[in-house]
Amino acid sequence: MCRVLTLFLLGCALVTGQDEDSWSPVNPGPFLKTIKMIHHAPDIMFQGRPYDLELFVDFPEDSIESVLIHIKTDSMYTYLEIPLKKNRDHYLYRFNPRWFKGQHIQYFFTVQLSNFKIFATPMDEVGNIKPIRRTLIDPVQYWEWRKRQYGRS
Repeated sequence: MCRVLTLFLLGCALVTGQDEDSWSPVNPGPFLKTIKMIHHAPDIMFQGRPYDLELFVDFPEDSIESVLIHIKTDSMYTYLEIPLKKNRDHYLYRFNPRWFKGQHIQYFFTVQLSNFKIFATPMDEVGNIKPIRRTLIDPVQYWEWRKRQYGRS
């Protein structure tokens, strides 16, 4: 009984002693998972319309080394790494589809801290990066489809 209690207390001490910012059950990659990075992706992205891709970060300002967006389209082979600057209380990238060729976009964000930890979002349950994927839709075709689906409003 005493051994069970000792093991339980040791396990509790180990769990509470871990850095809650970086802990995940399985994290095989170089990026850490955290709830301190929030991004809400647009549901629909139209061709030719610029979009603000915003990232809210809850790390101390003096500990942030860099904030990057990694972005690519279906016509690109690799991701572009674009550094982001703070805009009031968040980081912002103005995505303009006219600057990129392609019909599909993929992107994700990374934050590097001064202690050399690198966090990414979005990530799946296992700890792998899961880039946001969107198809750039023709707005005329989309609204015609909506009108057929739901009728006139």
